[in-house]
Amino acid sequence: MRKIIYLLLAISINMQAQLTELTETFEGTVFPPTGWIALPGSSGASDAEWDTSRLEAYTGSKSAYSGFDSFIASEGWLITPQITLSAANHTLSFYQRQFDQDDDYGSVYTVRVSTASQNTLSDFVVVDTQHETDFNETWSLHTVDLNAYVGQPIYIAFVHNQDDGDNWYIDSVFTSPQTAPTGHATNPTPADGATIASMTNVQTTRLNMSWDAPTTGSTPDFYDFYVGSSATSLNKLTSRITTDAFPRGFHYNTTYYWKVESGNTVGTTTNAPIWSFTTGDTPTVNAPYTIDFEGNGEHIPDGMDQLISNAEFWKFANDLSGHVGNNGDLSGTTTRSGNYYAYIDDSTPDSMGTTMLTPMINMNALTTPAIAFYKLSNNEGSTNVVFNAYVKVSGGTWQLIHTSNANTNGWEKVVIDLSSYTFDRNTTQFKFVVDETTNGYKDDFAIDDIIIDELSVVSSATENTANQFSIYPNPVKDYMFINSTDNSKPVKVEVFDVSGKLINVFYNTDKIPFNKLNKGVYLVKIYDEKNRMITQKVMK
Repeated sequence: MRKIIYLLLAISINMQAQLTELTETFEGTVFPPTGWIALPGSSGASDAEWDTSRLEAYTGSKSAYSGFDSFIASEGWLITPQITLSAANHTLSFYQRQFDQDDDYGSVYTVRVSTASQNTLSDFVVVDTQHETDFNETWSLHTVDLNAYVGQPIYIAFVHNQDDGDNWYIDSVFTSPQTAPTGHATNPTPADGATIASMTNVQTTRLNMSWDAPTTGSTPDFYDFYVGSSATSLNKLTSRITTDAFPRGFHYNTTYYWKVESGNTVGTTTNAPIWSFTTGDTPTVNAPYTIDFEGNGEHIPDGMDQLISNAEFWKFANDLSGHVGNNGDLSGTTTRSGNYYAYIDDSTPDSMGTTMLTPMINMNALTTPAIAFYKLSNNEGSTNVVFNAYVKVSGGTWQLIHTSNANTNGWEKVVIDLSSYTFDRNTTQFKFVVDETTNGYKDDFAIDDIIIDELSVVSSATENTANQFSIYPNPVKDYMFINSTDNSKPVKVEVFDVSGKLINVFYNTDKIPFNKLNKGVYLVKIYDEKNRMITQKVMK
């Protein structure tokens, strides 16, 4: 019996030594996988020891990961079985990601090789080093050159050095030889020059893109996937071992360019063909229409979009401790509906023209069209951003309908009568723009509950509306008068030109002089005693 056991052991060891390629996806029921070992390193047991992750995986439902330890500086070692690479141009390839891409906690990620033993850590030599700034929380392919070890039995170790660092996840580990370069990918989907049907949500919908493997050259180990809005400036989004990718974050009515660079240990193809596709038009909805930012969580509502040129983007949240309002306090004189709202985090970068657009809105059903929304701003002793709202009038020109750069009294409702504007009621669109005009920390800004409906409806949607002020005459010659349903006078009136520049401010009066102003279009903001406001367009 003892001889049989020794014989089986010898056969097992010999089979392990004859392993010439490595392929592991960590999908098995046992961890470490058969033949692999996980060791704690010289620091002893810690949370950095390698284990199975069921929360993150590149393929299947599992990956291997080494966590961070908040209490001690430690190492986690994950070591492969012995393999003997039999051909030249060999690489180790694996997919990897971290947990937190926003901060650098000082973790060091190394790949090491031993030609002597699997469990004597001092025998291992570092062949590849990465730091937290080298990759992020998105799965990406990483390759390590192993040509120096062709023909030698080796063990490969993945070593995570950390001191309250980050998590390191790896998946789809494999080795492969190549002796010739690969050719170009072919047969793209979507087809070159195709127009994509309009997507309900152009920024969150993942587009199914694919290609065929090259028909010339050797077999690729990976594909580098590039996309951009300019054929001369493509961005690498990911590396794949499959012939497909599922990007998102597009914009309506925009032409995109893309290419796939095939690669193996010999190198990556150059001058790959560049294909293109165009996204569909902005969806059209019918008024009355409400955008309350509920239903899509921290993503943009269906049918809305942001400019591709934005240096930063509007965000969507229901909890911003330390942001928006007075030190993050979202309470005020107004009650928002639901939980979510749109906001700009005015920290960094300092950006101009951060734009969010509504769907196209068919307003033919409205007799006296109007738009209302809530805004929230508190500069907390710093500088306010400039917030502007626009409507696209006939001819496709954007016209300013509201501007502000001051603190609000909690959530403040804005009502804008659109009946004096000339626009195509079949395809009306609105945009909301924030300009951060000075450097450094300033004023976070939020909006919520956008309503496009009859003026009487948006004005009475809640009790938190400015008194029903009306103006006359319009056009005005010398003086504009303000009337209210309860005979009260406005506490403040602001007059702006069409560029958003404040011309004058008047207090506690219903008679506003226009006699010294040039002919043109003006915006008048009328505030009641509760700091609620309505905006009117005035012609002179």
